[in-house]
Amino acid sequence: MEGARSVEDAQQMAMTVATSPLVKTAAYGEDSNWGRILAAVGRSGVSFDPSKVDISFGTLCVFRHGAPTAVSAEKAREPLKAKEVTLRIHLHAGQATGFYWTCDFTGQYVDINARYRT
Repeated sequence: MEGARSVEDAQQMAMTVATSPLVKTAAYGEDSNWGRILAAVGRSGVSFDPSKVDISFGTLCVFRHGAPTAVSAEKAREPLKAKEVTLRIHLHAGQATGFYWTCDFTGQYVDINARYRT
């Protein structure tokens, strides 16, 4: 998360995106759906201007200044095939940054945890 008003805002937004089940399943499925990422940013509880947001998969920008770029879905999938995927979100609202590590949700993970009882 880059360009936030405060470190606290950046961390809150980064955590919300990184822990989103829809973002995690999209990462596993190599789904270049930037809408899931933007929706997670919106759920963070932090105020921002969606018309200023940039979203990149690795270095490939798929959403710039509040609108999708001309990158094809197939090309946008390429960075998502990597063992480690970096989602970059720039808010253009300040100088603060945030960072959050996470993992994806595989079908096997969901299946195992759906059957697990304590």
